[in-house]
Amino acid sequence: MEEELFKLKQNQNEDVKRQHMPLFGLASALLIPTLGVSISNVALPLISQSFGAPLSEVNWVVIAYLVSVTSLVLGAGALGDKFGRKRLLLTGIGAFSFASMLCALSTTLWMLIGARFLQGLGAAMILSSTLALAGTLLPKRKTGLAMGLMGTIAATGTALGPFVGGITLQLLSWPFVFWFLLPLAGLAYFLCLKFVPSDQARTRSQKKLSSPLINLSLLDNTLRNRTLTASLFVDAIAMSTLVIGPYYLTYALAMSPASVGITMSIGPFIAAMSGYTSGKLVDSCGIKPILLLGLCLVALGSFCFAYLPLLFGIYGYIAALLVLTPGRQLFLASSHTFVIKSVSDKEKGLASGIVNLCKNLGLLTGASLISGLFSFFLNSSSVSDASVEQLNTAFSATFLVSSIFVVLSLVSIVLTSRHKKFSQ
Repeated sequence: MEEELFKLKQNQNEDVKRQHMPLFGLASALLIPTLGVSISNVALPLISQSFGAPLSEVNWVVIAYLVSVTSLVLGAGALGDKFGRKRLLLTGIGAFSFASMLCALSTTLWMLIGARFLQGLGAAMILSSTLALAGTLLPKRKTGLAMGLMGTIAATGTALGPFVGGITLQLLSWPFVFWFLLPLAGLAYFLCLKFVPSDQARTRSQKKLSSPLINLSLLDNTLRNRTLTASLFVDAIAMSTLVIGPYYLTYALAMSPASVGITMSIGPFIAAMSGYTSGKLVDSCGIKPILLLGLCLVALGSFCFAYLPLLFGIYGYIAALLVLTPGRQLFLASSHTFVIKSVSDKEKGLASGIVNLCKNLGLLTGASLISGLFSFFLNSSSVSDASVEQLNTAFSATFLVSSIFVVLSLVSIVLTSRHKKFSQ
Protein backbone atom coordinates (compact mmCIF):
# COMPACT_ATOMS: atom_id res chain seq x y z
CA MET A 1 0.00 0.00 0.00
CA GLU A 2 2.75 2.42 0.97
CA GLU A 3 4.66 1.50 -2.17
CA GLU A 4 1.60 2.26 -4.32
CA LEU A 5 1.11 5.64 -2.61
CA PHE A 6 4.78 6.44 -3.18
CA LYS A 7 4.50 5.59 -6.88
CA LEU A 8 1.30 7.65 -7.17
CA LYS A 9 2.98 10.65 -5.54
CA GLN A 10 6.02 10.20 -7.77
CA ASN A 11 3.81 10.12 -10.87
CA GLN A 12 2.00 13.26 -9.72
CA ASN A 13 5.33 15.03 -9.24
CA GLU A 14 6.38 13.98 -12.73
CA ASP A 15 3.10 15.33 -14.15
CA VAL A 16 3.66 18.66 -12.39
CA LYS A 17 7.20 18.81 -13.74
CA ARG A 18 6.05 18.00 -17.29
CA GLN A 19 3.48 20.79 -17.16
CA HIS A 20 5.26 23.51 -15.21
CA MET A 21 8.84 23.34 -16.45
CA PRO A 22 7.78 24.13 -20.05
CA LEU A 23 5.70 27.04 -18.72
CA PHE A 24 8.73 28.24 -16.77
CA GLY A 25 10.78 28.15 -19.97
CA LEU A 26 8.11 30.12 -21.85
CA ALA A 27 7.91 32.62 -18.99
CA SER A 28 11.67 33.21 -19.15
CA ALA A 29 11.37 33.79 -22.90
CA LEU A 30 8.44 36.20 -22.52
CA LEU A 31 10.37 38.23 -19.94
CA ILE A 32 12.93 39.27 -22.60
CA PRO A 33 10.73 41.24 -25.06
CA THR A 34 8.75 42.86 -22.22
CA LEU A 35 12.02 44.03 -20.68
CA GLY A 36 13.04 45.22 -24.14
CA VAL A 37 10.03 47.56 -24.25
CA SER A 38 10.85 49.47 -21.07
CA ILE A 39 14.51 48.97 -20.18
CA SER A 40 15.82 51.35 -22.86
CA ASN A 41 13.48 54.24 -21.97
CA VAL A 42 15.55 55.37 -18.99
CA ALA A 43 18.68 55.43 -21.18
CA LEU A 44 17.30 57.89 -23.74
CA PRO A 45 18.82 61.04 -22.15
CA LEU A 46 22.28 59.42 -22.02
CA ILE A 47 21.94 58.12 -25.57
CA SER A 48 21.03 61.65 -26.66
CA GLN A 49 24.16 63.00 -24.98
CA SER A 50 26.36 60.22 -26.34
CA PHE A 51 25.41 60.81 -29.98
CA GLY A 52 24.67 64.53 -29.68
CA ALA A 53 21.19 63.97 -31.13
CA PRO A 54 17.93 65.76 -30.31
CA LEU A 55 15.23 63.95 -28.36
CA SER A 56 12.95 63.82 -31.42
CA GLU A 57 15.49 61.54 -33.14
CA VAL A 58 16.41 59.54 -30.04
CA ASN A 59 12.72 58.67 -29.51
CA TRP A 60 13.05 56.41 -32.56
CA VAL A 61 15.02 54.00 -30.35
CA VAL A 62 11.67 53.21 -28.70
CA ILE A 63 9.41 53.73 -31.72
CA ALA A 64 11.46 51.44 -34.03
CA TYR A 65 11.07 48.56 -31.57
CA LEU A 66 7.30 49.02 -31.19
CA VAL A 67 6.72 49.48 -34.93
CA SER A 68 8.73 46.35 -35.70
CA VAL A 69 6.83 44.20 -33.19
CA THR A 70 3.45 45.58 -34.24
CA SER A 71 3.99 45.11 -37.97
CA LEU A 72 5.61 41.66 -37.79
CA VAL A 73 3.91 39.80 -34.93
CA LEU A 74 0.90 38.65 -36.95
CA GLY A 75 3.02 37.15 -39.72
CA ALA A 76 5.33 35.60 -37.14
CA GLY A 77 2.37 33.84 -35.53
CA ALA A 78 1.30 32.39 -38.88
CA LEU A 79 4.87 31.22 -39.57
CA GLY A 80 4.90 29.45 -36.23
CA ASP A 81 1.74 27.54 -37.18
CA LYS A 82 3.22 26.55 -40.51
CA PHE A 83 6.84 25.72 -39.66
CA GLY A 84 6.82 24.96 -35.92
CA ARG A 85 6.28 27.21 -32.89
CA LYS A 86 9.22 25.95 -30.85
CA ARG A 87 11.53 26.44 -33.84
CA LEU A 88 10.21 30.00 -34.28
CA LEU A 89 10.60 30.68 -30.54
CA LEU A 90 14.26 29.60 -30.51
CA THR A 91 14.92 31.56 -33.72
CA GLY A 92 13.33 34.62 -32.13
CA ILE A 93 15.49 34.35 -29.00
CA GLY A 94 18.57 34.04 -31.21
CA ALA A 95 17.59 37.07 -33.32
CA PHE A 96 16.82 39.10 -30.19
CA SER A 97 20.21 38.20 -28.69
CA PHE A 98 22.09 39.12 -31.87
CA ALA A 99 20.20 42.43 -32.13
CA SER A 100 20.91 43.21 -28.45
CA MET A 101 24.63 42.76 -29.14
CA LEU A 102 24.36 45.11 -32.14
CA CYS A 103 22.57 47.67 -29.94
CA ALA A 104 25.40 47.57 -27.39
CA LEU A 105 28.05 47.89 -30.14
CA SER A 106 26.29 50.71 -32.05
CA THR A 107 28.56 53.59 -33.00
CA THR A 108 25.85 55.81 -34.50
CA LEU A 109 22.28 56.60 -33.51
CA TRP A 110 20.82 55.19 -36.71
CA MET A 111 22.77 51.95 -36.29
CA LEU A 112 21.18 51.67 -32.85
CA ILE A 113 17.73 52.37 -34.30
CA GLY A 114 18.25 49.71 -36.98
CA ALA A 115 19.38 47.21 -34.34
CA ARG A 116 16.29 48.01 -32.29
CA PHE A 117 14.10 47.26 -35.32
CA LEU A 118 15.83 43.88 -35.64
CA GLN A 119 15.35 43.36 -31.92
CA GLY A 120 11.64 43.95 -32.48
CA LEU A 121 11.66 41.18 -35.12
CA GLY A 122 13.02 38.74 -32.56
CA ALA A 123 10.48 39.99 -30.00
CA ALA A 124 7.63 39.41 -32.48
CA MET A 125 8.71 35.78 -32.93
CA ILE A 126 8.93 35.26 -29.17
CA LEU A 127 5.61 36.92 -28.37
CA SER A 128 3.66 35.07 -31.05
CA SER A 129 5.10 31.71 -29.98
CA THR A 130 4.81 31.91 -26.19
CA LEU A 131 1.03 32.39 -25.97
CA ALA A 132 0.38 29.75 -28.62
CA LEU A 133 2.62 27.18 -26.91
CA ALA A 134 1.23 28.03 -23.46
CA GLY A 135 -2.27 27.41 -24.80
CA THR A 136 -1.33 23.85 -25.79
CA LEU A 137 0.82 22.78 -22.82
CA LEU A 138 -1.97 22.57 -20.24
CA PRO A 139 -5.43 20.98 -20.46
CA LYS A 140 -8.14 23.29 -21.82
CA ARG A 141 -9.63 23.70 -18.35
CA LYS A 142 -6.34 25.35 -17.27
CA THR A 143 -5.85 27.68 -20.25
CA GLY A 144 -6.84 30.66 -18.09
CA LEU A 145 -4.10 29.76 -15.62
CA ALA A 146 -1.53 29.73 -18.42
CA MET A 147 -2.76 33.07 -19.79
CA GLY A 148 -2.74 34.59 -16.30
CA LEU A 149 0.85 33.45 -15.74
CA MET A 150 1.90 34.97 -19.06
CA GLY A 151 0.19 38.23 -18.03
CA THR A 152 2.08 38.22 -14.74
CA ILE A 153 5.42 37.73 -16.51
CA ALA A 154 4.66 40.49 -19.02
CA ALA A 155 3.80 42.90 -16.19
CA THR A 156 6.91 41.88 -14.26
CA GLY A 157 9.10 42.62 -17.27
CA THR A 158 7.49 46.03 -17.72
CA ALA A 159 7.99 46.81 -14.02
CA LEU A 160 11.59 45.59 -13.88
CA GLY A 161 12.73 47.41 -17.03
CA PRO A 162 13.02 50.97 -15.65
CA PHE A 163 14.35 49.70 -12.30
CA VAL A 164 17.08 47.49 -13.80
CA GLY A 165 17.91 50.08 -16.44
CA GLY A 166 18.23 52.83 -13.84
CA ILE A 167 20.60 50.81 -11.63
CA THR A 168 22.68 49.78 -14.66
CA LEU A 169 23.02 53.38 -15.81
CA GLN A 170 23.98 54.53 -12.34
CA LEU A 171 26.91 52.09 -12.31
CA LEU A 172 27.80 51.69 -16.01
CA SER A 173 27.25 53.28 -19.43
CA TRP A 174 24.14 52.93 -21.63
CA PRO A 175 25.41 50.01 -23.82
CA PHE A 176 25.33 47.77 -20.72
CA VAL A 177 21.53 48.14 -20.70
CA PHE A 178 21.58 45.97 -23.84
CA TRP A 179 24.45 43.71 -22.71
CA PHE A 180 22.29 42.88 -19.68
CA LEU A 181 19.71 41.22 -21.97
CA LEU A 182 22.19 38.68 -23.41
CA PRO A 183 22.60 36.33 -20.40
CA LEU A 184 18.84 36.40 -19.85
CA ALA A 185 18.31 35.42 -23.48
CA GLY A 186 20.88 32.63 -23.16
CA LEU A 187 19.09 31.22 -20.10
CA ALA A 188 15.70 31.41 -21.85
CA TYR A 189 17.11 29.63 -24.92
CA PHE A 190 18.46 26.78 -22.78
CA LEU A 191 15.22 26.35 -20.80
CA CYS A 192 13.01 26.40 -23.91
CA LEU A 193 15.32 24.03 -25.80
CA LYS A 194 15.34 21.55 -22.93
CA PHE A 195 11.79 21.68 -21.56
CA VAL A 196 9.39 23.01 -24.22
CA PRO A 197 7.96 20.06 -26.20
CA SER A 198 8.88 19.83 -29.86
CA ASP A 199 6.17 20.19 -32.51
CA GLN A 200 8.14 18.77 -35.43
CA ALA A 201 5.47 16.22 -36.39
CA ARG A 202 2.88 18.95 -36.77
CA THR A 203 5.38 21.02 -38.74
CA ARG A 204 5.93 18.32 -41.42
CA SER A 205 2.21 17.80 -41.88
CA GLN A 206 1.52 21.50 -42.23
CA LYS A 207 4.19 22.00 -44.88
CA LYS A 208 2.10 19.81 -47.18
CA LEU A 209 -0.97 22.01 -46.81
CA SER A 210 -1.70 24.40 -49.66
CA SER A 211 -3.18 27.10 -47.45
CA PRO A 212 -2.49 30.84 -47.23
CA LEU A 213 -0.03 32.04 -44.60
CA ILE A 214 -2.71 34.09 -42.85
CA ASN A 215 -6.22 32.63 -42.75
CA LEU A 216 -8.59 35.59 -42.91
CA SER A 217 -11.51 33.41 -41.83
CA LEU A 218 -10.10 33.79 -38.33
CA LEU A 219 -11.59 37.30 -38.37
CA ASP A 220 -15.15 36.07 -39.03
CA ASN A 221 -16.04 35.75 -35.34
CA THR A 222 -17.81 38.99 -34.34
CA LEU A 223 -17.56 38.40 -30.60
CA ARG A 224 -13.85 37.67 -30.84
CA ASN A 225 -13.29 40.79 -32.97
CA ARG A 226 -15.08 43.03 -30.48
CA THR A 227 -13.14 41.48 -27.62
CA LEU A 228 -9.86 42.17 -29.44
CA THR A 229 -10.97 45.76 -30.11
CA ALA A 230 -11.71 46.20 -26.42
CA SER A 231 -8.25 44.86 -25.57
CA LEU A 232 -6.74 47.54 -27.80
CA PHE A 233 -8.55 50.26 -25.80
CA VAL A 234 -7.58 48.66 -22.47
CA ASP A 235 -3.88 48.51 -23.37
CA ALA A 236 -3.99 52.05 -24.76
CA ILE A 237 -5.32 53.35 -21.43
CA ALA A 238 -2.65 51.40 -19.50
CA MET A 239 0.07 52.85 -21.73
CA SER A 240 -1.32 56.37 -21.35
CA THR A 241 -0.87 56.16 -17.57
CA LEU A 242 2.83 55.50 -18.20
CA VAL A 243 3.14 58.35 -20.71
CA ILE A 244 0.82 61.05 -19.35
CA GLY A 245 1.20 60.09 -15.70
CA PRO A 246 4.78 61.37 -15.22
CA TYR A 247 3.85 64.82 -16.55
CA TYR A 248 0.83 65.09 -14.28
CA LEU A 249 2.68 63.84 -11.21
CA THR A 250 5.63 66.16 -11.85
CA TYR A 251 3.88 69.40 -12.76
CA ALA A 252 0.40 69.16 -11.22
CA LEU A 253 1.27 67.33 -8.00
CA ALA A 254 4.85 68.74 -7.76
CA MET A 255 6.46 65.37 -7.03
CA SER A 256 10.20 64.70 -7.21
CA PRO A 257 11.62 62.43 -9.94
CA ALA A 258 12.29 59.69 -7.39
CA SER A 259 8.72 59.86 -6.10
CA VAL A 260 7.38 59.80 -9.64
CA GLY A 261 9.44 56.69 -10.40
CA ILE A 262 8.13 54.89 -7.32
CA THR A 263 4.55 55.85 -8.14
CA MET A 264 4.93 54.71 -11.74
CA SER A 265 6.08 51.28 -10.57
CA ILE A 266 2.91 50.71 -8.53
CA GLY A 267 0.75 49.85 -11.56
CA PRO A 268 3.07 47.18 -13.05
CA PHE A 269 3.65 45.76 -9.56
CA ILE A 270 -0.12 45.36 -8.98
CA ALA A 271 -0.42 43.80 -12.44
CA ALA A 272 2.31 41.27 -11.64
CA MET A 273 0.61 40.35 -8.37
CA SER A 274 -2.88 39.97 -9.86
CA GLY A 275 -2.16 38.24 -13.19
CA TYR A 276 -1.83 34.68 -11.87
CA THR A 277 -4.94 35.00 -9.70
CA SER A 278 -6.88 36.41 -12.63
CA GLY A 279 -6.06 33.34 -14.71
CA LYS A 280 -7.23 31.00 -11.93
CA LEU A 281 -10.51 32.94 -11.65
CA VAL A 282 -11.10 32.52 -15.39
CA ASP A 283 -10.69 28.75 -15.07
CA SER A 284 -12.98 28.50 -12.04
CA CYS A 285 -15.68 31.08 -12.86
CA GLY A 286 -15.71 31.05 -16.67
CA ILE A 287 -14.60 33.49 -19.35
CA LYS A 288 -17.67 35.71 -19.69
CA PRO A 289 -18.19 36.88 -16.07
CA ILE A 290 -14.49 37.62 -15.52
CA LEU A 291 -14.17 39.41 -18.87
CA LEU A 292 -17.19 41.65 -18.18
CA LEU A 293 -16.04 42.29 -14.60
CA GLY A 294 -12.59 43.26 -15.87
CA LEU A 295 -14.02 45.70 -18.42
CA CYS A 296 -16.29 47.25 -15.78
CA LEU A 297 -13.29 47.81 -13.49
CA VAL A 298 -11.23 49.32 -16.34
CA ALA A 299 -14.07 51.73 -17.15
CA LEU A 300 -14.46 52.58 -13.46
CA GLY A 301 -10.70 52.97 -13.06
CA SER A 302 -10.53 55.38 -16.01
CA PHE A 303 -13.39 57.37 -14.49
CA CYS A 304 -11.51 57.41 -11.16
CA PHE A 305 -8.42 58.77 -12.94
CA ALA A 306 -10.57 61.55 -14.34
CA TYR A 307 -11.61 62.83 -10.89
CA LEU A 308 -9.86 61.25 -7.87
CA PRO A 309 -6.38 62.81 -8.42
CA LEU A 310 -8.02 66.23 -8.69
CA LEU A 311 -9.80 65.70 -5.37
CA PHE A 312 -7.25 63.73 -3.33
CA GLY A 313 -3.90 64.24 -5.07
CA ILE A 314 -1.46 61.33 -5.03
CA TYR A 315 -3.81 59.22 -2.89
CA GLY A 316 -6.53 59.58 -5.51
CA TYR A 317 -4.04 58.64 -8.23
CA ILE A 318 -3.01 55.46 -6.39
CA ALA A 319 -6.65 54.60 -5.66
CA ALA A 320 -7.42 54.82 -9.39
CA LEU A 321 -4.49 52.49 -10.12
CA LEU A 322 -5.85 50.01 -7.57
CA VAL A 323 -9.09 49.83 -9.55
CA LEU A 324 -7.79 50.03 -13.12
CA THR A 325 -4.84 47.62 -12.95
CA PRO A 326 -6.54 44.51 -11.49
CA GLY A 327 -9.43 45.13 -13.88
CA ARG A 328 -7.03 45.12 -16.81
CA GLN A 329 -5.44 41.85 -15.67
CA LEU A 330 -8.86 40.20 -15.26
CA PHE A 331 -9.87 41.33 -18.74
CA LEU A 332 -6.61 40.30 -20.41
CA ALA A 333 -6.54 36.85 -18.79
CA SER A 334 -10.13 36.15 -19.87
CA SER A 335 -9.89 37.68 -23.35
CA HIS A 336 -6.62 35.89 -24.14
CA THR A 337 -8.12 32.63 -22.91
CA PHE A 338 -11.17 33.17 -25.12
CA VAL A 339 -9.13 33.93 -28.23
CA ILE A 340 -6.72 31.01 -27.77
CA LYS A 341 -9.47 28.49 -26.95
CA SER A 342 -11.76 29.64 -29.76
CA VAL A 343 -9.41 28.45 -32.53
CA SER A 344 -8.07 25.05 -33.53
CA ASP A 345 -4.60 23.90 -32.46
CA LYS A 346 -3.17 24.55 -35.92
CA GLU A 347 -4.29 28.22 -35.72
CA LYS A 348 -3.11 29.06 -32.20
CA GLY A 349 0.08 30.72 -33.45
CA LEU A 350 -1.88 33.08 -35.68
CA ALA A 351 -4.37 33.74 -32.88
CA SER A 352 -1.45 34.55 -30.56
CA GLY A 353 -0.10 36.91 -33.22
CA ILE A 354 -3.47 38.70 -33.43
CA VAL A 355 -3.56 39.07 -29.63
CA ASN A 356 -0.09 40.61 -29.60
CA LEU A 357 -0.89 42.78 -32.63
CA CYS A 358 -3.84 44.30 -30.77
CA LYS A 359 -1.69 44.73 -27.66
CA ASN A 360 1.05 46.60 -29.48
CA LEU A 361 -1.46 48.68 -31.44
CA GLY A 362 -2.91 49.59 -28.05
CA LEU A 363 0.52 50.58 -26.74
CA LEU A 364 1.13 52.73 -29.81
CA THR A 365 -2.33 54.27 -29.48
CA GLY A 366 -1.72 55.12 -25.85
CA ALA A 367 1.72 56.58 -26.59
CA SER A 368 0.52 58.66 -29.54
CA LEU A 369 -3.23 59.29 -29.89
CA ILE A 370 -4.19 59.46 -26.21
CA SER A 371 -1.08 61.51 -25.48
CA GLY A 372 -2.11 63.78 -28.36
CA LEU A 373 -5.57 64.05 -26.82
CA PHE A 374 -3.96 65.18 -23.57
CA SER A 375 -1.93 67.82 -25.46
CA PHE A 376 -5.10 69.01 -27.22
CA PHE A 377 -7.00 69.47 -23.96
CA LEU A 378 -3.95 71.04 -22.31
CA ASN A 379 -4.04 73.99 -24.72
CA SER A 380 -0.47 75.00 -23.90
CA SER A 381 2.71 75.04 -25.97
CA SER A 382 4.67 73.31 -23.18
CA VAL A 383 3.59 71.09 -20.29
CA SER A 384 6.01 72.86 -17.96
CA ASP A 385 4.38 76.21 -18.76
CA ALA A 386 0.82 74.99 -18.15
CA SER A 387 -1.02 75.94 -14.98
CA VAL A 388 -2.20 73.37 -12.45
CA GLU A 389 -5.77 74.12 -13.54
CA GLN A 390 -4.91 73.40 -17.18
CA LEU A 391 -3.18 70.15 -16.23
CA ASN A 392 -6.14 69.04 -14.12
CA THR A 393 -8.60 69.82 -16.91
CA ALA A 394 -6.55 68.02 -19.58
CA PHE A 395 -5.88 64.98 -17.38
CA SER A 396 -9.53 64.67 -16.37
CA ALA A 397 -10.89 65.13 -19.91
CA THR A 398 -8.45 62.60 -21.39
CA PHE A 399 -9.42 59.80 -19.03
CA LEU A 400 -13.11 60.68 -19.20
CA VAL A 401 -13.02 60.21 -22.99
CA SER A 402 -11.04 56.98 -22.50
CA SER A 403 -13.66 55.62 -20.09
CA ILE A 404 -16.39 56.29 -22.68
CA PHE A 405 -14.59 54.09 -25.25
CA VAL A 406 -14.33 51.25 -22.71
CA VAL A 407 -18.04 51.54 -21.85
CA LEU A 408 -18.94 51.40 -25.54
CA SER A 409 -16.80 48.27 -25.93
CA LEU A 410 -18.47 46.73 -22.89
CA VAL A 411 -21.95 47.38 -24.29
CA SER A 412 -21.03 45.96 -27.71
CA ILE A 413 -19.62 42.75 -26.15
CA VAL A 414 -22.70 42.29 -23.93
CA LEU A 415 -25.03 42.69 -26.90
CA THR A 416 -22.99 40.37 -29.12
CA SER A 417 -22.65 37.68 -26.43
CA ARG A 418 -26.43 37.30 -26.39
CA HIS A 419 -26.22 35.67 -29.82
CA LYS A 420 -22.70 34.20 -29.76
CA LYS A 421 -21.21 32.19 -26.90
CA PHE A 422 -17.79 32.51 -25.28
CA SER A 423 -15.98 29.19 -25.72
CA GLN A 424 -15.33 27.46 -22.39
